[in-house]
This record gives sequence, structure tokens and C-alpha cells, in this order.
Amino acid sequence: METEEHLRPVTYGDIAILGNDRQFYLAMENACAAYRIPLLQDKRQNYFQRTEIMTMLAVLKIIDNPYQDIPLAAVLRSPIVGLDEAQMARIRLANKESSYYEAVKTFLTDTPNEERPTFYQSVVQLMQQVSEWRDYAKDHSLSNLIWKIYEETGYLEMVSGMTNGLQRESNLHGLYRHAAQFESHQVKGLFAFVRYIEKIQSHQKDLETPQNKSLEENAVQLLTVHGSKGLEFPIVFYFNMAKGFNLADLTQAALLSDQVGLGVKVQDFKHGCKYTTPIRLLAEHYEKEALTSEEERKLYVALTRAEQKLILVGASDHLEEECTKWQDQTKGISRNKKLPDKVRQIQSNRNSVQDWILPTLARHPHFKQGLPYAVGSESVYDAVKTSFTLQVIAEEDLMRTGRPFQKNVVYSDLSTKREPLSLEFSKASFQYAHQSAVQTSSYQSVSELKHLLSEPEDERFLQWKYGGDREQAVFGLRYQVDQFPEPDFLEKVSQPTAAEHGTAIHLVMQSLDLKAAIDLNAVQAVVKSLEGDQLIRPQLVRTEDCQKVVDFFTTSMGQKLLQAKQVYRERAFSYQVPYQMLTGRQEDTRDKILIHGIVDGFLIDREDKIWLFDYKTDHVSRLSKEAQGKVLRQRYEVQMRIYEWALSAILEKPVDHKVLIALDSGFSFEI
Repeated sequence: METEEHLRPVTYGDIAILGNDRQFYLAMENACAAYRIPLLQDKRQNYFQRTEIMTMLAVLKIIDNPYQDIPLAAVLRSPIVGLDEAQMARIRLANKESSYYEAVKTFLTDTPNEERPTFYQSVVQLMQQVSEWRDYAKDHSLSNLIWKIYEETGYLEMVSGMTNGLQRESNLHGLYRHAAQFESHQVKGLFAFVRYIEKIQSHQKDLETPQNKSLEENAVQLLTVHGSKGLEFPIVFYFNMAKGFNLADLTQAALLSDQVGLGVKVQDFKHGCKYTTPIRLLAEHYEKEALTSEEERKLYVALTRAEQKLILVGASDHLEEECTKWQDQTKGISRNKKLPDKVRQIQSNRNSVQDWILPTLARHPHFKQGLPYAVGSESVYDAVKTSFTLQVIAEEDLMRTGRPFQKNVVYSDLSTKREPLSLEFSKASFQYAHQSAVQTSSYQSVSELKHLLSEPEDERFLQWKYGGDREQAVFGLRYQVDQFPEPDFLEKVSQPTAAEHGTAIHLVMQSLDLKAAIDLNAVQAVVKSLEGDQLIRPQLVRTEDCQKVVDFFTTSMGQKLLQAKQVYRERAFSYQVPYQMLTGRQEDTRDKILIHGIVDGFLIDREDKIWLFDYKTDHVSRLSKEAQGKVLRQRYEVQMRIYEWALSAILEKPVDHKVLIALDSGFSFEI
């Protein structure tokens, strides 16, 4: 790997494998296990498909009921006993007619001493253990039973010595934790637990595999493209470009489009057929456009995760014809022009990322150098500096050997010519037109956006590079606080914070009855009620705070609240804002950001004018009235602007007045 000063050998931790979904995880895990490559997957739900977990579940099943051939055979073939096919067949020959469990019993009772094979004692020991475990399960918890199995079989120690041993060991620890959690509910017992797992599997569901943080130091990362957003790795493999796009949503009977509404297929019962309506065709067209845009964004994310080398892996059954097709698709395209819309537009599930990448590369002079035959015409990209190598590997060449390739690796200087692995790119000198769209979350709260727009230099928005700490690496995607708040029982500071005090005052303001007289006794009664309901901490709202609330309602804004035609308080909203409108940047993008927030309140006065108001508890009373207004407007102008957008859209009427209410001083400031 290239560092700031010198080259160093590549480590497993330098490599990431990306895919569009998690369906290939299990196959990739098995392939890496064959090569003894440590692998760290992101949140994957294949827990019950792990070999060590399947083995333990088989043990539990035969403890519950030994007359189950498949679980019994699985345990006998597992490392716990270790029989091979010939030995399993010899047991079956002892009794060909009954269940395999009966065959095992016959084998143990009818085999003469002088004919007993070497594995005989291993089978005897298993049968004795199963019987003891069944008795033990009657008066012990399920988690204790699982731990007893680990201790008596040594299975926990066995798997720790296998490939990805730490992860396998973590999975087995997770099993008894799942069992303990299951028994913490009313249903208990081995039978119920086994049926519970079978029910999960019958519904094609699974649990998340426990993460082992110690593997993160030096293991290949297996991620989805979505999960890699915001991360960077020295070497990236983008896996299975040939997989077709998922168009399952477009096959539904009813298709809802934002542009044209509901598109349906008409059922002709008389002739026994369905007709696709023009609205349905138009809805499909718009949905395919949206899908194309989304897949292009995902592809951009995948192609920009590599710091030094990107390796794209595809496949083709008819490569020669497809190469000709790819070059034909780009004929007549002038230099530096994008692919035609007919090539980029997704038409069916036969289309794939490969249909975008390869036509683009087909215009480059290096494209023909990696192919075993001549194709197409000369390139229109002779001057392009981005370099890549292309290697075609036949399936029979990959399958020829039944053992992994040799692990001996020779590291050489970067100037030395290397054998290509697949499709390799140097990092492209390309600026994506919508770069901000892939670095900004599509969901933001008003508080996050307030910080984002008013504090653009805040270090919490900087793009993090991956440095081994997955929790830290995700910070760049949206505004984040530095750490999660501590639970109540861990809080070391007993003094209430300014945020807690402000929240309590807001709650008091929302709980006041505006139709009744508001005096000190009325406000204190509300405070006592909130304290009694444990909604605020005792003594958090002081007498002077209550008096300030009373004083506010003597002001002109307070009277306006009391005399309004309608008052709406504590209103939650969700609102989509165009990205350009939010940032003020002139970018060619149709992206929108979903904003969620809670408005303190708005009122409609006697003249049907709309007043948007927000309570503020900032300590500003020490300042002059003019200075207070300046400070509060500077802090909350962005927030009030977003509230105004949302409220105007919801009410379909403009907001006439936006007011910040400083409860600390009693002044109100219009924005």
C-alpha cells in the first residue's frame, strides 16, 4: 500500500468488498473461509445459517427428540463427533428399515466387541451425553444447558481455532444469550425454544449476527453500498456488476407515482385478461426514471469508496456478442459525452450496472487489450489519463482446481508491472455534479439543519475517512452530537442543565389553560401537576420562573395569545424541502430533504392573520432589548424560516408574522 512516505504490504484491513444487498454475504463468507481470510460483515441477518449455530441447534433438537434423522446426522458429522460418510453408512447398515436413531441404537447393541470400529466409543459417548443433557434440561434453564454442552464437548474451544474463530466464538456466546432472553418471557423450555427458532426460519426470517470488535483491526470488510456511504478504503472490490436491477415493485397490481397518481391494470373478467392503462404505463415510466437515478447515485458511491485501487467484478455468458453490443451502443458519441438515455435508462431486470460500466469503457483504447479477440472500432478517448486493466477469466479456469490458490505474495514497487486481478481503476480525476447529495442525509431534524446552515464550519460535518472505528466513521453523514446521552442511572451531575430547564418551561407553557385566568397560583398549580406526573424534576421550575410566565401574559404578545381566535400548540410536522432551496446552492439536482420538527405553536388572530411563535429560554435578560433581539434572531432565524416553509405548505396560506418569545426577559421579537 502507498502511504505518505513509503510502500507497505497490503493487509486484510485495507480491503473492502461491496455489493448492492446482503444476499451474497453467506457465499462470500464461505469463499473467504476456504482461503482462511478473516472477514468482518456489517449488520447481517444470517445468524441461524452459520455452521456453528446450525450444529448447536441440531444438538438441541436431538436432546428434545432424538428421532430426527437430519439433526442427528448433522451432529455425528460435526466436529463434536467427527464421523465421515463411510462411518455413517456403516451405522445405517446395522438397521436399514427404521429411523437413523434406531440404526444407531442397533449399531451400539448388536456390534460384537471384536468388530467394533474405532469410532464406536465416540458414538457411545454422544448417546450418553444426549441422555444426560435431556435429564439436565428438565430442572435447569436453557442457557445453563447450552453452556453445559459447550463445556462437555469443548465445542467453544474447537470453533475458536477455525477460520474466523473469534466471530464463531462470539456467535456461540450469542446463542446462550438469546436463550436466556427467550426464557425471560413467560414461555420456557427446550421444546418451546426449538419451535420458536423453527418458526423464525419458516417465515424466511433470521437474527442479526453478533459483531466482534476485535476483528476490525485486520479483516476484510464486507459491506453493502449503502452501508459504505461516507467511508473510504485503500482497496475496494465492487462485487457482481452483472446482477439485474430489482424491479419487483413495478410488477404490483397498483403503482403509485408522485407525478401521475395511481396507475392500475384493468381486469377484463369477460375475456379473462388484464389491460395496462396509459396512466399505469406513465407511472411505470416515472418510477423507472426514479429507479435509474437512485441506482446511478449508488453506483457513484461504490466507485468513490476506493482510495488507491478499485476492482470491479462482473460476469457474462456471451462476452463476445456483448462486447460488440457495448461498442455499438456508443457509436457516434462525441468525445467526453455521457451515454445515451436509451442505454442509461433501466428497462427490465435484465439491465445491470455492467450495462453502464462496460459501454463506457468500450470507448477506451485499453478496453481491447484485455480481451482474447478483436472487437469494435477505435476509441474516442485516446487522451483520457484514467488508466485501467481488463482481464477475462473463463469459468473453467476458476473451477479447475479444487483447492485455494497459494497464499505466497510478492510485494513490489508500484512502478513494477503487475498482473491484473479483474477490472482495476486508478482513482478517477472526476468531479461528480451532485457531490453534496451523497454526503447529506435525506432526513434531517430542524435542530440538525439549524446547526448545518448556521454553523457550516462545525467539525462534526467534515467527511471522515475510515480509520478502523466504525462508530466514528459514520459521523460525516448528518449532524451528530459528540456522544449519546448517559442513562439516568449513570448521570453523575445532579444539577439540572440549561436544556432541561428550557424543556421544563416549554412543557409548562404548553400545559397552561389559556381560557382561564393566568396568575402565579395557576402557573404553580400546573408545575405541581407536572412534577406529580414525573414529567419534570422537582424544584426544576422555580417561583421566579413562574412569575416570568405570568409577566409574559401581560405583554402585547401574551394578550394576543389569550385573545386569539384559535391557538395551536406543540405541533409536529414532516416536510420535504428541495435541496437547492435549503442550501441556496445552484446545483442541477432534484433531490429533496425530509425535515421533521415540532413547532411550539401558531395562532390565528381576529383578522385571520397567522402568527408563528417559538418560546426561547436563553439567558438574555442581562442585555439591552436591542441586543437581545439581535442575538436571538441570529441564533434562530434559520429555524423559524424552516418552520415558516412547513406551516405555509400545510395551511396553504402564507405566515404573516414570525415571533421569538424571550421568556427570560418577557420581550417578543418579530423576524
